[in-house]
Amino acid sequence: MRLSLALKSDGTVKAWGTNSVGQLGDGTNTNRSTPVSVSGLSGVTAIAANMGGMALKSDGTVRRWGANGYGQVGNNTVQDNNSAVSMAGITGAVGISMGNYHTVVIKNDGTVWACGNNQYGQLGDATTALRSVPDEVLA
Repeated sequence: MRLSLALKSDGTVKAWGTNSVGQLGDGTNTNRSTPVSVSGLSGVTAIAANMGGMALKSDGTVRRWGANGYGQVGNNTVQDNNSAVSMAGITGAVGISMGNYHTVVIKNDGTVWACGNNQYGQLGDATTALRSVPDEVLA
């Protein structure tokens, strides 16, 4: 998806590149060759990029944006998002990761949660069912 993200020292996020499915998170679908701010983000401590963007906030919540055809944004839809939205039910997050079509979060209690495409069982929930809200990975 040709996307670049940068986390600034003030806890904001900049993005640039292709924006066909809102992967820059600036509220548009306009490609950008210079960095733009991801709308509404502050207090970010970590970022990830793939088919969109992902931000871990200092309060333990997670925001996602971009491609969402498999529910990988985790907001109980399969509609692409051109601005950052909260992942449903995620609090106490300490780590984040993204695949092409799925998202993974680790919480401060050691549990791992995932959503998105699960065709090959990549969500670790003993099924192959698509998940548009995060579900706990089986230990």
